[in-house]
Amino acid sequence: MFNGHELNVNDTIRASGLLDTINSFDGNYPELRLKFLHKLHESAHIATNIVLTSPEELVYKDIFEVPYSPTQEEIMPDILKPLVEKIHENQPKSSAFSSKLVSMPVFTKQVVDELPSLHITVPVKPNEFDSNEFLQCLAMDLGINRDDMFLMSVQEGSTKYKIKFKAAISLCLEKMKKIAEKIKVLVLPSSKSAEFIARQKLLGNIQEIPKIDATLDTSVVNSSLISSKTLTFDDIDMALAVMQRPTIIDPLIWEFLTQKSRKISSGILHAFQKSAVEYVIESMSLIQNEALYYKYTSCAVHGEEAILFHGTKIHNLDNIFDTNFKTFYTSNSHQITDSGWYGQGTYFSSSPNYCASYAGSHSNGIIYLICSLVKLGNICTVTDMSYMGKPMRSDSDTHYVKVTQSGSPTNATHSFFEEFVIKQSDQILPLYIVGLRQVNRFVLWRDAKINNSENGALFAQMKERYNFNIYGSETSSEALSILKCKLTNSSMQCVVVTNGGDKGEEFARECRNIRSSVPIIVFCGNVAHHQQWAAVIGGTGQPKIHVTGNSGDVFTFINTTFPSGNT
Repeated sequence: MFNGHELNVNDTIRASGLLDTINSFDGNYPELRLKFLHKLHESAHIATNIVLTSPEELVYKDIFEVPYSPTQEEIMPDILKPLVEKIHENQPKSSAFSSKLVSMPVFTKQVVDELPSLHITVPVKPNEFDSNEFLQCLAMDLGINRDDMFLMSVQEGSTKYKIKFKAAISLCLEKMKKIAEKIKVLVLPSSKSAEFIARQKLLGNIQEIPKIDATLDTSVVNSSLISSKTLTFDDIDMALAVMQRPTIIDPLIWEFLTQKSRKISSGILHAFQKSAVEYVIESMSLIQNEALYYKYTSCAVHGEEAILFHGTKIHNLDNIFDTNFKTFYTSNSHQITDSGWYGQGTYFSSSPNYCASYAGSHSNGIIYLICSLVKLGNICTVTDMSYMGKPMRSDSDTHYVKVTQSGSPTNATHSFFEEFVIKQSDQILPLYIVGLRQVNRFVLWRDAKINNSENGALFAQMKERYNFNIYGSETSSEALSILKCKLTNSSMQCVVVTNGGDKGEEFARECRNIRSSVPIIVFCGNVAHHQQWAAVIGGTGQPKIHVTGNSGDVFTFINTTFPSGNT
């Protein structure tokens, strides 16, 4: 109850009337539904036990469900141990990662999906032969190195591999044509792959010599493949490396990874809803490293812990876990990696949005956010740049500073970002790696019933089909807030999908006030009724507003507005 009436948990903060009690006209308060508010200590801002909190603090404390002072089981659960062991066994010896990375499902189409795939079927159970040795033989048959191949998935029954190749091969039409010719010899007894399987019979591992089936996506010899302008070769190779799933995944483990992935992706994407820059998630991986866990739990720093983010470039990702984030100033090499505005240490932020801005992103590249649990210990609040290039304060474990989007110190009470400078690498426990790619388009779907069974299924189909974000909103205020922020970027493209009810006409007018040319399609039951007002809004000099009751028309509208090829 509040102010004599019962609060609806699905109301937004503004709709509930809570802001009216403090006479606030500050547009920076998050437009959250009440079911997401924290119940904290008594607050003078609004009322007893209710306080407005930033969306990012909310997301990472609650949704990620990472406990402070975690047990080993909470970080490296037993359910994953068989999978982690198999990943380690099947990983090429030249792998760049000392930590074991467990690739999680991603719910949008990935840009590397466009790369050609080689599908190999060996009618032998996976436990009857050495997978790495077989892949080495396969590489020799194809005239490439084992390190040129990425094992994207393995299916059981017969052993079925899905393999992709390094960018230097995938993006070279001549090389792919040669591979297409060479796979024809895999079925011959003289091939290295067939000889390997024959040896398994002599060793008694199998009863008879099976036939190897191999197919290459036919599109590779008939199309221009993925454009080299979309991603750099390094981007592609690193993306494939972190996306690999080089072993069969048990259904229960897959469900565990799926649920974990949903929590992480919802938290990350939430942070970018109010950003003029748009990112899609290309990859997500769990980090499993016992050595780093033991260092973290043994670290003498005590006190507050926090879930923080670090943005990094591709070339730093290879070995970042060998040293658990290179310390700013090392006693052996005295190598300084950055000038350090707020002291010599490793820099983190509570905001993925802020991290992305300094991770070296370019319009077509992939950046990586590393989500970590961090021991803050003794915190020194920094308000200026007096520590620039200097060691951190001797009696502190962490420097904390409020900054603007550009990284300059600020004393603002709203609309600021947080930077944390961490003194020791043992204070850091990496949990996840999230690969982000910048895009210039998105779909915004407003419908109060977006979560019902029909709309929910359609929403899921959209996310699987497209490699850009599909934002769903139950309220006009939330949807318009996203639209206002993102369309400040003149190059940003958007399709708006809305129902006709819930003041659909008013919502459509507001969208056109933000950008007069924004494409809108009304997905509704009463088509004839909503066509009347849609015709008025989409009148002289304005793009037509489409109205349909057919979900297929929605996909056609999106496909027409966003032709494939440019994201």
